[in-house]
Amino acid sequence: GLSTAAYAARAGMKCALVAPKGTPDARLLPAALFGARIHEAPGTFDDALHLIDRLATE
Repeated sequence: GLSTAAYAARAGMKCALVAPKGTPDARLLPAALFGARIHEAPGTFDDALHLIDRLATE
């Protein structure tokens, strides 16, 4: 996630990351500092995929 956020920031692009619920803030903060929007995925892998699909259409 951090590399994705850094490359997006360098290219002037928006970045949204989906992380499992309960991911420590210390793992997410560096990406957020590059401007990434962090979304928590509840429950299962399928739940995360549904969240990604929803975010892609926004």
